[in-house]
Amino acid sequence: MRAPITRGPSPSAGTSGKRTPSDRENRIGLRRKVSDPPPQEGPDMLNSVISETIAGTVLGGDDAGHGQPFVEGEGFVPLSFFVDRLETLRQRSEGGLYAWTVGEIFTFDMLGDLGEIIACAPTLGHAMRQLAQGLPMLQSGAETSFTVIDDEARLSYRVLDPEIWPRRGDAEITLSLAQNICMRFGMPRGALRQVGLEYVPDRDPSECARHLRVMPRFDQTENYVAFPARFLSNPSVTGSAGTQEFSERSRALLDRLSRRQSRLATGELVRARILRHIGRGSLGQASIASELGMSDRSLRRKLSVEATSYHDILEECRRAQGEALLTRTERSLGDIAHALGYSDQTAFSRAFSRWFSMCPSEIRKSARQPAAGDLRPGLAG
Repeated sequence: MRAPITRGPSPSAGTSGKRTPSDRENRIGLRRKVSDPPPQEGPDMLNSVISETIAGTVLGGDDAGHGQPFVEGEGFVPLSFFVDRLETLRQRSEGGLYAWTVGEIFTFDMLGDLGEIIACAPTLGHAMRQLAQGLPMLQSGAETSFTVIDDEARLSYRVLDPEIWPRRGDAEITLSLAQNICMRFGMPRGALRQVGLEYVPDRDPSECARHLRVMPRFDQTENYVAFPARFLSNPSVTGSAGTQEFSERSRALLDRLSRRQSRLATGELVRARILRHIGRGSLGQASIASELGMSDRSLRRKLSVEATSYHDILEECRRAQGEALLTRTERSLGDIAHALGYSDQTAFSRAFSRWFSMCPSEIRKSARQPAAGDLRPGLAG
């Protein structure tokens, strides 16, 4: 436990576009003023879920019974539940390698329709692009990308919701899955050039480095594996379907993803876009509206129907992501203010003082201060 921070008034909450803060917000030692309403248990910021099949495979059958109907008859479990259980298994495992080793045993059929499409990919390049595009079929609330720059290919992944933390095992199992696919297309095990992880090491990383055959880079802005681009032309070692069949199945999967997204509340779509953009792109309402394929006016109207506004959602995301950056990283206050889209550090400090009744530097100091009897160091990812 760590010394608590007294929290000031929170942004407005509700349903659909708005959300009610949950007890997870107290994980880093934050608590409300006595005059504030008690926190209510609720979904995470993005209602993120993961395939019940994947959860059952990773966690074991006993933990697979928390599914809920989602779309098209598929069973999903809350991503926060999965991540919490996986962290426990990781901590108990020898060398903390549980997630790395489990990711290596996945077979294509365990990944459902996405796995079937990857299995018939004509080359590793096609397979990795399909993984990046199709991962939302298995898990929501995350961002996955695949890029090729010069002679290096990179698969990047991160959970968008800052409230889902720690999430070391989730990052490790996803990167391990990517490496697993690479090896099924003939890439040698020791071919990884880089492995990046968003958390700071919680133990001696030498065991992990021996397993991966490369020392990971920690405290990165996202999780990633990088390998030589020459392997992208490798065909599957087990054979693959023709390019036309692969393309048709890939388009069908993207159509399903598009239909799934169309069912989401506008507020959820906006929240996810903002969390993607923080520190990486414009946080302006017009920019987000354009990405969602609608006008600024149309976006305002849709959010109004859901009893929320762009400003409310932006402030909610700023507060949650700001807490994370202050308490989990060593980034300067100026850098954090810029990442959150504030005009200057003064505006950033004023907003956080209003929310938490403490300035940003005090929030950071308090979150790192051990409580009485706690001899552990400050917060580590």
